[in-house]
Amino acid sequence: MASSGLCRKAKVELMVGGKVPDLGLAGMEPEVLRDVRTACQLRFHFLKSLFEHSTSGALPSGTSEELLDASYQHWLSTVEDIVGSHPPNHILAALEHLALENTLQMQELTSRIDIPCDVEALKFRYESARLEDLAGPPAALPSVRGLIQEGWSRCEELWVQQLPLQAREQRGTAQLASLLQEMHRLLADGSERAILTRAVLELELRAVRLAGLRDGLHRGCRELEREASARHAELQALQSKRQRIVDFRHLVREKQQHIRALIKGTSYIKSQLRKDQAEVQAFVQRKLLGPEQDVTLESQRLHGGVEREVRQLGAIALPCLLRRSLLG
Repeated sequence: MASSGLCRKAKVELMVGGKVPDLGLAGMEPEVLRDVRTACQLRFHFLKSLFEHSTSGALPSGTSEELLDASYQHWLSTVEDIVGSHPPNHILAALEHLALENTLQMQELTSRIDIPCDVEALKFRYESARLEDLAGPPAALPSVRGLIQEGWSRCEELWVQQLPLQAREQRGTAQLASLLQEMHRLLADGSERAILTRAVLELELRAVRLAGLRDGLHRGCRELEREASARHAELQALQSKRQRIVDFRHLVREKQQHIRALIKGTSYIKSQLRKDQAEVQAFVQRKLLGPEQDVTLESQRLHGGVEREVRQLGAIALPCLLRRSLLG
């Protein structure tokens, strides 16, 4: 009875979509497609658990050997129910439809990958089967010996620049000393006016010295401020360069992780497709080609029996066939 029901189902043409899978309501799918999809999902989750166990060396949380065995047995019983309740051509059509869906999903995922754009974003260029760094070679750091020589040369320049200034200072000091001697000689009469004039002169000289010292301190402060602002600008530039380097390293690590995940996913899906193809071929060999060979042999045997009976019938004379009773 079950075989006759399968034969009647096999005569019905199953429509599960053309070259583009039907993405309509799930309730409109044929029953065989839903059953095969469920079996494939069970198989995928089971193989995923085994893959995670092989890569990490430990079973995922909440998973045990008994649970894996139960999942495998459930998958086997589901496959047996599908094989026993649906014709082979319907199952094969459902498998082809699911394979087409997976192929389209893979094409959609791979179409989003733009390797040249990602490489250019990382400041690289791919030419002649190798990567070229577009950021340019890093500037060579000066040596310690060069820095020391540069500092000594700067000190020599400053010392040479100070020589005329020291000469001018000596001349000015000498002139000031001669003028003070002349003023002290003129104001040496001991009068009250001379004493007050000498006190005022001393105060004015002290005020001039203090003003010169103040102006020199102001100039030094301004020079230090300019130097500090320049150093601060250099520090900000170095910090921005360091931040760009850190961001670039982080981007490189993320890209490497994405590439590794993509490679792992691609290799896993490729192996899964190979396994599915092998299972489909084994199923076709076992379930479809075996009955075909049996039917061929049986038809040949029946055809040979018919020919043999025809030959035997041709060897019988017609008068013998007309007789209704035979002696003996």
